[in-house]
Amino acid sequence: MVKIDYSSVQILVDEADHGDDIIEAETQKALERAIKARDEAGDQVEREKAKQLIDRHMVRLKVADLHRRKRRR
Repeated sequence: MVKIDYSSVQILVDEADHGDDIIEAETQKALERAIKARDEAGDQVEREKAKQLIDRHMVRLKVADLHRRKRRR
């Protein structure tokens, strides 16, 4: 949920990952497993769960990349 007023923006989430906490190699492997699970899914429910995992791991990789770039400056 996003809450916006004249002086601030608040984003309320159920969970969040900090860039320091993400191990890119592990997340990449998890992404590959999720893609394989999607490709081998036996039904729509399994496919949807795999798609959600794919989205999550892709976002985690983006967060880690942004964090790494920020540290280089």
